Amino acid sequence: MLMHEDVTEKTEAENALRLREERFRSLVLATSQIVWSNTPDGRVDEDSPSWRAFTGQTYEEWREFGWLEAVHPDDRAATKAAWLACVATKTLFEARYRLRRSDGAYRWTEVRGVPILDTEGAIREWIGTNTDIHEIVLAEAELAQRLEREKRNAALLAKVAQAARKLQTVLWSGDIAEVLVNEVRDILQAHRAVVSLSDDPHDRDFPMQGALAVPLIDRTGKNIGLIQVSDKIDGEFSEEDEAILVQLASIAANGFENARLY
Repeated sequence: MLMHEDVTEKTEAENALRLREERFRSLVLATSQIVWSNTPDGRVDEDSPSWRAFTGQTYEEWREFGWLEAVHPDDRAATKAAWLACVATKTLFEARYRLRRSDGAYRWTEVRGVPILDTEGAIREWIGTNTDIHEIVLAEAELAQRLEREKRNAALLAKVAQAARKLQTVLWSGDIAEVLVNEVRDILQAHRAVVSLSDDPHDRDFPMQGALAVPLIDRTGKNIGLIQVSDKIDGEFSEEDEAILVQLASIAANGFENARLY
């Protein structure tokens, strides 16, 4: 009688487990673009029509570890290492990697692999999904870039404001020129900067290749000199660089005019 009860309990447990697996598979199939299953040791054995339809791989190409050939080369090694680590520890596999579509384009996919255990706690198989999240990843990257630009712009504006305050506190032409040159080089990331006043006999032989120049205009509209920068450390001078230089040149021009008056 005891043996009969043990067998009955085991059968009921197996039936309950089978029912849960069927529900899980139904949910996975309904919510995922690609569904796959692997052996307990992490190899592909069973066919996946959804994987083949997305990647264009044949069953022979994707079985065992052939699926890695459809993963972007830059993501392949890390993906394989993460997958094998989860197989070894029997833990949930979660990753993002680029998967080659049948037309040759790589698409970002979100991947989840779940170990299916038997009544003894051993892995019977792995069930996994790939969901195309390419547009989401691109949107996240664009947002991150925008936030980074905003952060850089805020830091740049703080530097410009600080430079403006410095220019407004110095009184002598030589000091104004020195502050202007130093601040412009720092803010615009330029190797060279030169201030030339109209009455300054300073040599104006200035390299114009990769250079940006802005006139120094006083309150009356008179051109009293020039501020030139060249050899930007990274890339070329932009319209934003020019706008900053115009703003600082205007403040400096007022300073030069005041210095002449007093």
